Amino acid sequence: MTLEASRPVALAARLAGEPTAAFEHLFARRTVLIRLAPEVATSVPMREAALLAVNAILRFCPNVTLALPSAAMDVADSARELARAIHGDEAVLATCAIDQADVEPFDAVLGVGRDLRAHHAWIAVDASGWCARVATSASGANPLPPAHVPANELAALAAACLGVGQVFLALVGRPLLANPLELSLFDLTTGAPGELDVGPALPSSIELNALLIGCGGVTNGFAYASARTDLTGRIEAVDKQSLRPENIGPYVCVTQARLGMPKAEVIRDVLAPNIDVIPRNERFRFFLARIGRGQTSVPPIVIAGLDDERVRHDVQRLWAPLTIDLAAEELTAQVIVKDLDDDGVCLLGAYRVDAGTPDELDELAASLGLSRDRVADFESEITADDVASAPPEKRTALEEARRRGQRVCGRATGLDLSEEEPSSEFTPAIPFVTTFSGVVGAAQTTRRILGVGEGSLHFQFSFLSYRGRKMRMRCVSDCECQVRRGRAAA
Repeated sequence: MTLEASRPVALAARLAGEPTAAFEHLFARRTVLIRLAPEVATSVPMREAALLAVNAILRFCPNVTLALPSAAMDVADSARELARAIHGDEAVLATCAIDQADVEPFDAVLGVGRDLRAHHAWIAVDASGWCARVATSASGANPLPPAHVPANELAALAAACLGVGQVFLALVGRPLLANPLELSLFDLTTGAPGELDVGPALPSSIELNALLIGCGGVTNGFAYASARTDLTGRIEAVDKQSLRPENIGPYVCVTQARLGMPKAEVIRDVLAPNIDVIPRNERFRFFLARIGRGQTSVPPIVIAGLDDERVRHDVQRLWAPLTIDLAAEELTAQVIVKDLDDDGVCLLGAYRVDAGTPDELDELAASLGLSRDRVADFESEITADDVASAPPEKRTALEEARRRGQRVCGRATGLDLSEEEPSSEFTPAIPFVTTFSGVVGAAQTTRRILGVGEGSLHFQFSFLSYRGRKMRMRCVSDCECQVRRGRAAA
């Protein structure tokens, strides 16, 4: 099993209750047809939906064929470029005219458009305004209803994620969605296609001023979606790591050429030129020192895409007016929006830190070969005493750092970016889940910038049941956020 495919394969195996080894070659034997219907061939958002579908499916199944109408044959060039970027220069993506595609031999067909046909695994996706729609041949052959208004980019990308999720389930032998689904990216309600309010039109320019903490899979989804809207502005992006081969599976913006790049710099490149991104290739603990020294400040919106509850708590304690937390675990996507002006659940209340979780300073001290006190003084230079008291296996690297006059924080950043060993125990993850979380986060960020927010909320969507729920969880009265809110009111 390649590192590039390890996380999607691990998730498929877990879903089936089988050893991972049994699924190593499953996707290599499966074939998928992506079909862009003529009625949406000139829609830029729906073209983007087709390309996202190609992008995401290629990350777990290499055998993709793209069928296009004559009005959209130029999409084939972008799709082939994607295949080479993800799988290397020798990768081949088959394309054909839509009227020449024989759908029967394919293990799954993803139709971008309303059309729904009698096939053992036909999935149709479409969008109307802010509403993403999905239906499958398990519900019959009735097409999706006509769109009330043209799709916006956010709904189209969310629809692609919903469709790719059904493709994944079909390939691993799970039943298809029996009832068509519509999801509003505006207010996060669900219903039958055609039932929901399509929401307002997106303005031609939306100004963003935000801090982005954690540049992994869900943040890739956020950046991918934001780059395809009219968002402009400025972001500081903070992440301590560089990209590794195992990130190709769940990270929708990662290509072979970007492996080894700091993750924050990838976000910068994806969002350029409309959004100016300042990459901070460092731990959040070190970034906090920049705020303390007045080198930067906390903007109105903080967006987090993290897998460490301790850092999530630190992020919440920035006390930004709006904090948006993006998460994905196996087949569940989650978005938490915390408005500091209400009693909705904050990240302190939503995420509990296990009492047995090692302290970050202790972990970093062990990695560097320094004492906890020395790591806490992270802006000081590494000394000869540090080298002499370090474990033997750490001394050479520390001595090289000392000779360069490197500070403790610089040595830690270098270790995080280029020397940390990859783990053989990957968290199962899949691109349509991580990307969907990011798309929902981009939609909610856009909505709040437009001034039509509704306070704090907690949204979860399961790609196993295709059920979403929007909760109004509240923090307890003695939570730090509520104590602080009370003081501000007084």
